[in-house]
Amino acid sequence: MTGWAVIGLVVATALFWAMPGLDLAVSGWFFDGAGFPVRSTRWIEAIRLTLYAAEDAAAVVTLVLALLTVWRGITVVRLAARDWFYAFAVFALGPGLVVNGILKRFWGRARPSAVVEFGGTAQFTPPWQIADQCPKNCSFVSGEMSGAEALAILFWMVVWANRAALGPRGVRAGLIAAAVVPLFTAWQRVAAGQHFLSDVILAGMIVVLIAALLRRLVYPSGPGASAVDFPPSTP
Repeated sequence: MTGWAVIGLVVATALFWAMPGLDLAVSGWFFDGAGFPVRSTRWIEAIRLTLYAAEDAAAVVTLVLALLTVWRGITVVRLAARDWFYAFAVFALGPGLVVNGILKRFWGRARPSAVVEFGGTAQFTPPWQIADQCPKNCSFVSGEMSGAEALAILFWMVVWANRAALGPRGVRAGLIAAAVVPLFTAWQRVAAGQHFLSDVILAGMIVVLIAALLRRLVYPSGPGASAVDFPPSTP
């Protein structure tokens, strides 16, 4: 899993560096000449805000349940203390430290709606290039996408730990639902002119990589180390 996460991050980075116009082209699909209409579509914004709140709540809930399961020596939805601490660590290190604490704070990439190509005054800069086009809460990478990816991982853990009770159909439905969260978030952030395609893709991959690295630390024994019973890592 770690190997594939690294490969995916490297390939995505190489793609956006080799095709610098890709970000602008994709954002241009949603620009109507005056702005990004999706940003003012109420029902889409309502879903976004609901997911955003769920991401923040999940970060707190995972910590609370981690402490509770240690204190009481119990499992919650078949997840043990180690599982809940793992889930909290994904939120804390991914969306918390790396994305919002470091990248968004220091990289200075302007959002699509702020660049010259879409009616703004800022200059477009490629991903991973530190710039001075945004003073705070900048575009690279997407904080909401990183939170959505962490939320999807948590949802996947719950579904997988309860797969015997859910059955094949229930597991399939749960995994599809888990995938919809980051997919919707990625689409909305790009369509609303708040992030470039590279911002959402790289945000998701960064969280996946952090989750894979944490898994090696938290579950050193591999399958059977917890209630989650992760499949074997590859490569």
